[in-house]
Amino acid sequence: MVPNRCQPQVEDAMTACGALAVTLQDRDDSADSIIYEPAPGETPVWESLEITGLFPEQSDPLLIEAVLRRDLDIDPRLRWEILQDQPWERAWLKDFQPLVFGNRLCICPQHLTPPAGLTAVLLDPGLAFGTGTHPTTGLCLEYLCRHDLANSTVLDFGCGSGILGIAALKLGARRVIAVDNDPQALTATLENARRNQVSDQVQVMAPEDTTNPDMTKLTADFIVANILAGTLIELSGLIGPLALDASGLALSGILRDQADTVASHYAEYVSSIHVETRDDWVLLQGTGKGQN
Repeated sequence: MVPNRCQPQVEDAMTACGALAVTLQDRDDSADSIIYEPAPGETPVWESLEITGLFPEQSDPLLIEAVLRRDLDIDPRLRWEILQDQPWERAWLKDFQPLVFGNRLCICPQHLTPPAGLTAVLLDPGLAFGTGTHPTTGLCLEYLCRHDLANSTVLDFGCGSGILGIAALKLGARRVIAVDNDPQALTATLENARRNQVSDQVQVMAPEDTTNPDMTKLTADFIVANILAGTLIELSGLIGPLALDASGLALSGILRDQADTVASHYAEYVSSIHVETRDDWVLLQGTGKGQN
């Protein structure tokens, strides 16, 4: 554990010693220390933190310790642990249990059997974000459960694992357009759609494809975007016009104190914006003004 003033020095020293990766972890358990979405250009760190370096197997711990103690202004408390090789991106799945939303939808890892009587989405998120465990994803899933999606087209910005789009299809939607700037997310979405036998109803694309003049103009009955406040603001000029004729727009990934700012960027496109909260997170929902 080190004070935050030493962070750059410790990171540089670890990198110089051959660290493959350096990670920071909060060592202050108080709520005041929580960092959510930093402002543009900021890289905040906690008052006290634990810095972990991942070194190649052949590294000499004694040599690394000697270099760190020589080059740092503090005497660090060092601890070594040998990590067995395994697919780390999948190790957490052993603790992922089925989750129920709206008393009708279940998000279930593919290696488990979903509860009877529920609409099930079998999920293998891989390296893409989206399991249903985060409050923002839960808010979006419950939003979908509350609406009649029969024969609708759903547009999902920031699709991640594809969880929202696949859930929409399982709840009756006819077609899903999944958008993400991460090719890995688009791959995960298609694979999860295949696993749920709805891949023929899913179209994936990068954000720039949504404005391609050579493509048919995008239209959707419902639009969901679970991203972050800053990105939602940046995309308001793209998502907003698409939402004008939509029966529903749901935006999440927003903190309570960011809700008014995000809502103001969509006010010209969506009427009667309603706020729903869970923990420190917010879902904004409304109806396109073209529907009025």
